[in-house]
Amino acid sequence: MYAYNPRKKSFQQLEKSLVGKDRWDILNSILKELSLKKGESPKQHWMVVGPRGIGKSHLLSLLYYKITNDDTLRNLWIPVLFPEEIRMAGDLAKFLERAVREICQDLEKTNDSLVIELQSKIDGIKKVPSDERREYLFSVLTWIHTTTGRYILLITENLQQLLGKRISVIEQKKLRAYLQTEEAVLLIGSATTVFDALHDHSHPFYHFFHISRLEDLSFDDLKSLVINLLTDGNQHELAKKVAANEARIRALYSFTGGNPRIAVFLAAMLKAEMPDEMMAVMDKILDEMTPYFEAILSEVPRYQEEILNTLAAYEPAQSPKDIAAHLEIPQPTVRNYLMQLKENGYVKIAFSKGKYSYYCLKEYLYRIWYQMRDSGHREETRWLMELLLMLYSPAAIVEEKKRLEQGVSVKETSEFYSTMISKAASFIAENPDDYKVIEMCVTAAVGDSDKASLQGKKLLKAFKKCLSNGEYEEAIKICTERLKIDTSDDTAYFLWGICACVLKRYDEAIEKFAMISLIKTKSKWPLLLVADCLKRLQRYEDALIAHLRCLHLYSTESLINLDLQEIFKKYTAPLIGTLKPEDYLKQFYTQDKDSKFSRPVLATLLLMLGKYDVINEHVADIITVHYSEGEKERQEVELFIFTIKLCIWLKLSEGKVYEALRVLELFIQRVKLLQSTGEKEKEVSDLILSLFKLQIHMKVEAGSTREMLNAIRVGGVPFNEVFIKVWTCISEPDSVDAQKYLNERAIGEIVTSLKETAKPTSTGCGELQTEA
Repeated sequence: MYAYNPRKKSFQQLEKSLVGKDRWDILNSILKELSLKKGESPKQHWMVVGPRGIGKSHLLSLLYYKITNDDTLRNLWIPVLFPEEIRMAGDLAKFLERAVREICQDLEKTNDSLVIELQSKIDGIKKVPSDERREYLFSVLTWIHTTTGRYILLITENLQQLLGKRISVIEQKKLRAYLQTEEAVLLIGSATTVFDALHDHSHPFYHFFHISRLEDLSFDDLKSLVINLLTDGNQHELAKKVAANEARIRALYSFTGGNPRIAVFLAAMLKAEMPDEMMAVMDKILDEMTPYFEAILSEVPRYQEEILNTLAAYEPAQSPKDIAAHLEIPQPTVRNYLMQLKENGYVKIAFSKGKYSYYCLKEYLYRIWYQMRDSGHREETRWLMELLLMLYSPAAIVEEKKRLEQGVSVKETSEFYSTMISKAASFIAENPDDYKVIEMCVTAAVGDSDKASLQGKKLLKAFKKCLSNGEYEEAIKICTERLKIDTSDDTAYFLWGICACVLKRYDEAIEKFAMISLIKTKSKWPLLLVADCLKRLQRYEDALIAHLRCLHLYSTESLINLDLQEIFKKYTAPLIGTLKPEDYLKQFYTQDKDSKFSRPVLATLLLMLGKYDVINEHVADIITVHYSEGEKERQEVELFIFTIKLCIWLKLSEGKVYEALRVLELFIQRVKLLQSTGEKEKEVSDLILSLFKLQIHMKVEAGSTREMLNAIRVGGVPFNEVFIKVWTCISEPDSVDAQKYLNERAIGEIVTSLKETAKPTSTGCGELQTEA
């Protein structure tokens, strides 16, 4: 088996060794979309995201073989599988040239008559001036598609290197424009994270790809993978032992965090028996793993790497407070970095204790790799002792120590083995809390599917019982037990929070609902639950801010989610009536350090109360000064900016055009503060398209939208006249001008997409939330 290069595997090996329902779901979804019916064109470009070793190369290689081995797909597509590291693609022209050359090689295999003409076009590349090669190669790709009748599929790994570093923003715009206006090419890429070019609205590829994330393998999937590895390696007896006794593979899962590439490396550990043998095996494995970890560290910012090293050097699971103490930096900073590391798959929540969450490395093997290279830890061989604690129960280790002391152990022992067993037994006796941490890390990583299933059923049964019998405390206890098994069970936190609400312990409920937001960072309903609790505590300003954060999440799904209007009317608007403007005006102008709210939050509250003139004088100060202070302040400024757009949408929907124009002045000021022209164009474009969407679906008067467009046009910010054409198409569809404009492909696509209604969103707790 090839740990680093799955492309050396055969089609059959790739297919047999792909485990994980999510991987098969993604693969089948892509294949389904590639199976175009007559008259259909390619629908969307894809991005597969996941940390190194998670199986992206495996998945994309299998996709390539699936296409080349299927006659129907082969007649529809020319697939190009780029190398994992495209060393020679230093700019867009070289990337496109590589694609064309790969296509030529592909056509040569079938003795295609077009090869001679295509080779001639390739030979002509050097005759084209370097600044014109990009357009020349675009035309070659279009020619290939038109001539062959087949679409071109570019399968490109590590796209964060290409779009994030090598291809300039100008070239990215050119590439996106080509992909949008020509149907010849479909791009399927992979990346280790959702990098800036994908989530920063100032970049050309913002919201361009359909993103699918590869999750860690489940324990059962990893077990199947390891058994497949051992079977393919003719280690049938060992495969049987692993299937019968899961202790070793449980430790293996703890080390890998569900990462299949590391599982390939660590399969050899299953054969090692005694600590000295494990030491030799691990030394060899970690030496081979060094390029892997160095590649990971090259992608992680230095400040995040320090947190990873802290989790590797000290306790296996640490709270933000612990990490902050080790690094001597503020806790809020640590929490922010931990959330980023968790989102990108480097750390996970091991367990919760009281109101604190304890984090550990997703790949425990990094801890061992770090310690074996650190002189301060190598002598102690702490990692090996932790391995023994993972492999065996405390009772088994204590019993083995007794046997060794009495000289009756059945194992062939060495002094090193005896020493490690003795250390492990002493560690359990002297550090019961620390041992519990190690045990909980393993439990959090592996879980017990049968026990988890039983506990889950018990949890739901207890919750229903608590509703009918009022046994809320008992239900909370069962939630607690459930979370000991699975700290990421958002349903348990939800039920706990509901029970706390019934008991009127709203602070406790807020804490539990907030935990759901940490687990499901893009879920909106936890914020609504938090807001409801804050309202019951008569903390109306905090409740309003929570509602606005929820609406902000809705707005990021698309240009504007139409459910936003209903949520505002039902939940948010009633809170505004509880607020008194004079309370916030005084704080806003005094800028007292002891003020309850920061200036961005005060500005947000005043904005909701219609105090536009006050805000108009201070927009630049609020955005520029506070945005640079820290993550918390940055989020507050982003919420303030969103609230400006929200007020525009709301006022237009209510028919209050004059007020919408007043708020638009604030938006224009915000756009002028942006540094690049690209950022300004993107911000203006997004707002205008959202106004069109409101006009179509919320019955906003066409004249009102035109007034907004005119104000933007003369506001001193970038304005594309194409928006006037789009307005004509949706406002006066039967006019001669509209019919003429709709013949322009780009405008036709914009109008069609605007007319598509927003999909209904799911709360994620559906029936439970309704029943509660």
